[in-house]
Amino acid sequence: MSESEEAQPLRTTNGPPGRPFSRAGLVLLGILAAVFFWFAGRLLLLVFAGVLFAIFLRTGAGFLSKYLRLPSGWSLLLFVLLLLGGATTAGWLFAPSLAEQARDLTEAVPKAYSQLTDRLRETTWGGWVLDQVEEGQNAQEDGAMVGHATTAAWRLIDGIVALVVVLFVGLYLAVDPQAYVRGVLRLVPMARRRRAGEVLYATGYQLRWWLLGQLLSMIVVGLIMGIGLAFIGVPLAFALGVLAGLLEFIPTIGPPLAVIPALLLALVDEPQKALYVLILYAALQIIESYLLTPLVQQRAVHLKPVVTITAQVFFAWTFGAIGILIAVPLIAAVQVAVQMWYVEDLLSDDLK
Repeated sequence: MSESEEAQPLRTTNGPPGRPFSRAGLVLLGILAAVFFWFAGRLLLLVFAGVLFAIFLRTGAGFLSKYLRLPSGWSLLLFVLLLLGGATTAGWLFAPSLAEQARDLTEAVPKAYSQLTDRLRETTWGGWVLDQVEEGQNAQEDGAMVGHATTAAWRLIDGIVALVVVLFVGLYLAVDPQAYVRGVLRLVPMARRRRAGEVLYATGYQLRWWLLGQLLSMIVVGLIMGIGLAFIGVPLAFALGVLAGLLEFIPTIGPPLAVIPALLLALVDEPQKALYVLILYAALQIIESYLLTPLVQQRAVHLKPVVTITAQVFFAWTFGAIGILIAVPLIAAVQVAVQMWYVEDLLSDDLK
């Protein structure tokens, strides 16, 4: 086959000439992908999490390689060692106090919730609402205590296995990503291989900037929330700041979840502090919306809030915790592929 023939896209009898995919082919491909994803969804999500970890490692290694003039392999090794050293140092400095505050937080939040419900029960409407909630909980908890210990043990084992899979996939991909990219491209017909490579590159680019944006948001939100809560006088501010930073990785849903324990502790300690916590949370949302998010969106794909929330609810409902963690970057990757393959190639539309 000549070079000019290889550059021509595959034509179909039903589709317009020059378009690389037919509508029937795309529908069939979508159905097959949906069926496969349904049966192997959790494993695929773990592999995708490993891809994100590999992108993180390659980004850090690329930074070191650029400024230290190191070969790719040595820069990756140095970055991994820096991560391990930083984690060890942080653990040695902060782990004792963080573990103590985390333990106190797990005890303080239920107590604060109990005290708050006692106060609400003193009011007529509050007592009625709590009675309705408790009736529903009692109906669901009949017989639920049986097997809780076994379930917790299996969840722990499942979490450890998932973490090992993500780490190994990420490390192996980071060592030689081009080998795996070439392997994927070999599955694509020759006429479409160049375009598939462009889609893979664009997807990796978007995921890299999405990941960097989330890490930046996590650091900023964790620091501001921890310092702000300490200034307000909310108990266990350090642990609450770390929790806020970690939950920031989950767009849209994470930030409101992070502020709930801070509000509970503030309400029990001094109701006026709860107002200050809400003001701090609102200020953080303004900083994120008008400073951090636009900075990242200059390079990363932008997802509409409805798409984000719908994806998070669906993946959380279907796959649990790993689903809600991976939903947004996965949808971002899918959006890039749809934009390039369907909108631009099939529809010949350059609308972004």
